Amino acid sequence: MADALDILRNGVFRKRVNGVPGGNHVLWEDKDLPRIYERAESLRPEEIIRASQPTAIKSRAAAIPDKASLVKIGVELRDFSHKRDSRSR
Repeated sequence: MADALDILRNGVFRKRVNGVPGGNHVLWEDKDLPRIYERAESLRPEEIIRASQPTAIKSRAAAIPDKASLVKIGVELRDFSHKRDSRSR
C-alpha cells in the first residue's frame, strides 16, 4: 500500500510530465521520462513538503493606486456612477 510520500512523489512526476493548467506545455521525449521519474523518486520528504506549500502570487494588477496619487500625475477622475437621462436635454 502506498504511503503519503509515495502519493506526493507520483504527483510530482505527473505534474512535471503533464504540466499544470495554464502552464507551459513541454513535449518530453521518451528517454526523458525515466530521468524525471528517478528525480521525483529521489526527492527527500523536506523537498516535497516545501515545494507543495502555496506561494503568494504577486500581481501588478492587485495594486490599486489611491485617487490622490492619480490626480498628482494628471489623471482626470470622473464619476460615472449616476446615469443621465438622454431625454432630459
